[in-house]
Amino acid sequence: MRRAVWIGTLLSLALTSPAVAEEPSTTVMTGDEEPIHYKYRVPVTVLETLAWLVPPTVYYYNTTDLQREDFELQWDKESWKKKLVTFDGVVFDTGNWASNAFRHPVFGAISYQIARANGFSPLAATLIDFASSAIWEYVVEYRELVSLNDMMVNTVSGFMIGEPLFQIGRIGDHHEASWARKSVAALSSPLHRIHSMAGYPGWRLETRPWTDFELAVGGAIANHEGTVKAEGEVGVELELIRGARYGLPGTGSQWTRFAAFNRVAGGIRFTTDEVSRAQFETSTTFFGSYTRDIDDDGYGHDSFIGAGTGFDYETRKLAMEWDRLAVFHLLGPRLQLGVWRGTTHLTWEAGASVDAGMVQAHVFGPVLPFPPLPQTSVLQTRGYYFGGGASAMTRLRLDTPRFTGELEGRAYQLWSIDGRDRMETGAGADDPRDVSDRRMSAAATVGVRPGIGAARVEISLEGAIRKGMWQDSERTSTELTSGAKIILPF
Repeated sequence: MRRAVWIGTLLSLALTSPAVAEEPSTTVMTGDEEPIHYKYRVPVTVLETLAWLVPPTVYYYNTTDLQREDFELQWDKESWKKKLVTFDGVVFDTGNWASNAFRHPVFGAISYQIARANGFSPLAATLIDFASSAIWEYVVEYRELVSLNDMMVNTVSGFMIGEPLFQIGRIGDHHEASWARKSVAALSSPLHRIHSMAGYPGWRLETRPWTDFELAVGGAIANHEGTVKAEGEVGVELELIRGARYGLPGTGSQWTRFAAFNRVAGGIRFTTDEVSRAQFETSTTFFGSYTRDIDDDGYGHDSFIGAGTGFDYETRKLAMEWDRLAVFHLLGPRLQLGVWRGTTHLTWEAGASVDAGMVQAHVFGPVLPFPPLPQTSVLQTRGYYFGGGASAMTRLRLDTPRFTGELEGRAYQLWSIDGRDRMETGAGADDPRDVSDRRMSAAATVGVRPGIGAARVEISLEGAIRKGMWQDSERTSTELTSGAKIILPF
């Protein structure tokens, strides 16, 4: 109970600080919405954040036998000095992949959405998200070293993941939304949907955004360096553009603000005995300028140039090992050019970004050449590492009443962040340094609508190259996948 009081007190201070104070009632976020202010949104946010934090806290303190190996500090002056003054107690942890690359992004996204659902701005929600993460790392886990990667991942995941999902979740606010869209909305932003159904929305949506929601079902044949396997596939792609009069007749330019262009895509591939691939990606924009020159017949062109962010995640079963990648696109330019010819639309997108992330060290292969104990770094222990780098992407899409086509390419380069590793018993001097990885992929898709509603059939060809490097060692592997699927718009 005393820990719950601590958490509630600290959250109250974070929520009522000047940095996250309520916006004036005249605030307009992007020209198509405005916040609805409720007198009790601060205490409601505190209570909902507690409801999100307390269950894992109870689990944590009821499983001390599992956590005990990380207990290295106490609630004393020396421990707090390490965490707050010298920062010797702030390190990269050696947690498993599922915890660091999956559970923590989810934790950060939900913490962020709690604030957004209560009417806080993206900046205020990010600060609240950071406060929640700090409370967990410094108060709940006070006997452990502070995880630098957890603090970063929890905070940046809020806007990168939570914001585009939050925008998609608001589609359910439209009374005429289909059951499929309402279901997607509930999964994308569950707390906002609960608020809306209870008559307590945090935002008022004034205009309908442009959307393109699709479900894909099909199969593929994958070739990993001569190892061939058949896979089933299920995926979803959600695009939402708001506040820019996208694609409508008219001429002119206007500035967009937070989260004007949003995309969320994900899917799984599976064999008869396992999920062989899990993929998830998001993108959203910070700001930009949208320009259009489209006549009343739908002929013309448009463009967007701005800055954005996003998140890419993939775990892939190769011939003899798993490859893992989680990239946080911190900031980068975004460009989109469109040509409209009535019912035909051609779009080219391009972007690049400065990144942080986690990646499997491909150079070492399926068997690590290091002793698993003592745990000195996540690379030595788990086979992946924390890195920094850059990425680029491009996508060309054609949509006509009968045919569709798409070409997409992506490239990632990450270098290991060496230092601030967790150290036990003074070991770690021989941990690998200067590890780097490169991932490149390309995909071509052709689709046709057979005339049965808006559904279409697609065939695709995808290729991927994975390259890992360390000192004089280098390892490269390739993947080629062909597939077919049915696309169901909804």
